[in-house]
Amino acid sequence: YAGVQGQPPAVLATYKLFGSAAISGNTMMSASPPGNVNDILLPQNSAQISGIPFDGEVEAAYLWWTGTVNGTADTSVDFTLPNGTRIAVSSTSCQTVRRVLGNLDFFYCRADITALVKQLGTGNNLNGTYTVANLNALPGDCNNNPFCQANYAAWSMAVVWKSPTTTVRRDIVLYDGFLMMDEEQNPPSSGITNFRISGFQVGDPPEGTFTFFGLEGDQFLGSPPEPSTNSDFISFRAQSATQSTRLFSA
Repeated sequence: YAGVQGQPPAVLATYKLFGSAAISGNTMMSASPPGNVNDILLPQNSAQISGIPFDGEVEAAYLWWTGTVNGTADTSVDFTLPNGTRIAVSSTSCQTVRRVLGNLDFFYCRADITALVKQLGTGNNLNGTYTVANLNALPGDCNNNPFCQANYAAWSMAVVWKSPTTTVRRDIVLYDGFLMMDEEQNPPSSGITNFRISGFQVGDPPEGTFTFFGLEGDQFLGSPPEPSTNSDFISFRAQSATQSTRLFSA
């Protein structure tokens, strides 16, 4: 009924430039006490983009949003720039995965917002508060669905920037995909998948940044909470990060 379903990560775009990428995002749900079920859909939520230098210019910008529904994906959201401009953003791509056990659909949409963010100009005008609103998703309802802990909603954005005064040339590779992973007993599945990242060069000593959009996840599962060995995790060259580090906080 679950295991690993959906579209594995694949290269969306590659950039070689004197600059970097600024990443941010936030949840669109909150949880009533004790905090293990996302049962409140937020009308909006904000996040900060920072670190773009005074002469930084937008090379590309993308917005993602995702959530649990019972049927149709929400293909548009309201997006507010740091200068207060509010725009209805429609997706350029959406994916949906259905979990038969629990009768839930999970969707994931992406929009190219490069032109919108470029309207802000350059430098510090690009830093600030970005807000997503009116994301339609289904909160958890444990009175009617025993799989209510799977419900979530969240958004994320990436701004790739370049700067004439930045002295380090970087390879920035954006991957895009949408996978639902869940351990199941019948049929048996670990709910674990693997994928390779490539298309970039590293120096000596190697140094880089790996950022991912973790989608659904709860601060703890079950009542009482399940042991930490049951936590979601991501591993890169045998180095793992788990739920305890709040990576999955949608």
